[in-house]
Amino acid sequence: MSIHTISELAFHCAILLNSRRYYPIEIKIAVIMKKFLIFVLLVLALFTTDIEVIKQPREQFLAQSIDFLSESTKVQRPSAATRARTRIDQQIELTEKQATHLDEQLSSEIALRKFFQQYCVEREMSLFFFTDKLENICDIIERSIQRTGI
Repeated sequence: MSIHTISELAFHCAILLNSRRYYPIEIKIAVIMKKFLIFVLLVLALFTTDIEVIKQPREQFLAQSIDFLSESTKVQRPSAATRARTRIDQQIELTEKQATHLDEQLSSEIALRKFFQQYCVEREMSLFFFTDKLENICDIIERSIQRTGI
């Protein structure tokens, strides 16, 4: 086999380079990667353009997204602590000092767990709650922990 011209050489090189078989999964991955690249370029173009037709809806969308995310991340009293605190208010009569202390102790999930561990599991003496009240509070906290699964 003799090659006489450059075009014949290019033709034979192309045959050699294309002789590898491409499997369907490789083709699918290549197509997905091309589509993803086009998507990224499109998003990048839309977020960097200053065309007024695109800029105004983009700004509205970003403002709405930021508002939605900030609404969903507002800190609220966790459900186990809230549930325990309302049940304690319904079932046990507390003095003002006891209620204030309990609000501090049940302010978060961590504080609730610490209170439960300290006074209910380890049975330490509490300066604010004694025998029956403390046992009732521990029962209510234990049920709320079990219901919420913390």
